[in-house]
Amino acid sequence: MKIPSYLLPVGQLSEGIAVSSEPQEVVTRDGESKTSQVFPGQAWKIGVKYVLSEKETTRGDVTVVDRETRDGAVTVWAQVKPLVSEGDVVTFENVMTGAFAPQDGNAVQFVQATNVREA
Repeated sequence: MKIPSYLLPVGQLSEGIAVSSEPQEVVTRDGESKTSQVFPGQAWKIGVKYVLSEKETTRGDVTVVDRETRDGAVTVWAQVKPLVSEGDVVTFENVMTGAFAPQDGNAVQFVQATNVREA
């Protein structure tokens, strides 16, 4: 199966997904740590690599898996910087998604979670 580019396979976030960039603190326009009245702690953006399709090919004794991937990001609300690194396979807890369409008409998708841990 191939997932269309306009959809996010968010199920991978709770099943196990590769980290593509270490957590970065999210800051406001004023340079302050982004916080929320609803979520605990502050916001940390973690890069992830969604797998949109996989194709396995075997030639002789060698099996090659070709993956089509797409970079994305998850904002995690936490008291301290999450301890994950590029290349780790992680799961996210309490995954929430949303989208909005600003006046320019380009819809923006976002994904947030309340915890991340190694899978």
